[in-house]
Amino acid sequence: MKYRKKVVNELAEHLARFGLSKCPVCESETLAISPYPVLVNFGGFPLEKNDRRHDPDANVWYAAKVECDLCGHMLLFNVEKFHSGDDKILYLGDVEPEG
Repeated sequence: MKYRKKVVNELAEHLARFGLSKCPVCESETLAISPYPVLVNFGGFPLEKNDRRHDPDANVWYAAKVECDLCGHMLLFNVEKFHSGDDKILYLGDVEPEG
């Protein structure tokens, strides 16, 4: 599973508008956005409702990892904040589908 290139480019532009163009730790300008999502779970794991361990408060967020290539400092951003519910932000497979 990967983020669409459009999503990665839009996130890079958004972060640059807010002044994040260099690492906040070492000030290197080698920040890179990973095309692979980071899954952050809250309130337990989202299991099926009939599973006795089901937690109705469980949720998963898809985050984008921004990492400094020099010092390794990482930041996570909630990608869903940048797109409407109708936008396709992820795809499966080796080749990004059209559209």
